[in-house]
Amino acid sequence: MGRYLFQGRDGPRFRQNETFDSSDEAAILRQGIHTLATKVVKQLAILRLRMGQAALLTWQQYPLIGSGLGTLGQLSLQSWVPGTTVWADAHNLFLTLAAETGILGLISLLWLVLVALGVVWRYYQRIPAGHWHLAGTACLASWLGFTVHNLVDYLVKYPVIMIHLTLLGGLWVITFGSELKQEQKVWQRWVTAMAGLLLTVILVIGYQGLQHLRAYNQAVGAATRGDWITATGQLQEAVRLAPGMPFYQQGLALAAGFRSQQEPAYRDLAIDNFRAALQHVPWLPIDHANLACLLWQNGQVDEAVAEMTQAHQLIPTNLVYHFN
Repeated sequence: MGRYLFQGRDGPRFRQNETFDSSDEAAILRQGIHTLATKVVKQLAILRLRMGQAALLTWQQYPLIGSGLGTLGQLSLQSWVPGTTVWADAHNLFLTLAAETGILGLISLLWLVLVALGVVWRYYQRIPAGHWHLAGTACLASWLGFTVHNLVDYLVKYPVIMIHLTLLGGLWVITFGSELKQEQKVWQRWVTAMAGLLLTVILVIGYQGLQHLRAYNQAVGAATRGDWITATGQLQEAVRLAPGMPFYQQGLALAAGFRSQQEPAYRDLAIDNFRAALQHVPWLPIDHANLACLLWQNGQVDEAVAEMTQAHQLIPTNLVYHFN
């Protein structure tokens, strides 16, 4: 790694059986680590701070129920940190949930944490140190590591990790719960019932989300194969199911734009969706540039020049936008 960072991917090549002084290698490694620490880490730290601020601003704007799951990246690009690189989350579980689910979601998470801590405290107070359940303690350690890691990341987005943690959580509940059997209080039963009802409502509402996500994923697969006819159709379905998401409008505009190169009748569809998306997210120069090209092909010269000018103003150093 040190050699790569210091010399670059196209740096000197070493012939077979060629040797070099270990002190040179140490110097290269030190330089590589210095580059990593001063450049890469600094950039990531700045981006983390930027996304953390975006999460807090989003929470301030939507304090009660949040902006909605999966919307932080879009809002950050649209309102808080325009024209820069963003992540889809704040790389912090608690900040991301506060922004996307509001104070209700954050309180629910903290309540679960407190309940779990209460179970742990009662278990270790009741069971002698030499008789702790090894498997349950190992599962608990995994969950603690996951929680700590989520202070600097948002691992909920990885299904494989969450399935693994669910299995560990179930094993932990079984092993610890068998030692702490007690009669459930009335208010606990009501809370459990309400939580189950809320989960059912969320699943029913989320089914609609699965439909437009399925259409989008099928569109991505078609686009990867160069099948712009299928991609356009699936993205039209995604836009129909979720008309308020500019992300799908951007995708439909791009797919229809590619399709219009063989079927010009789709050019207007691409133009309309680029314009609709840019009304919500006007900070993406590539969308302005693509719209400019489509308008130029459509004979709308003045509007094309205006859109390309907008793209150039957003990124003045981009020579492609400049010369176009």
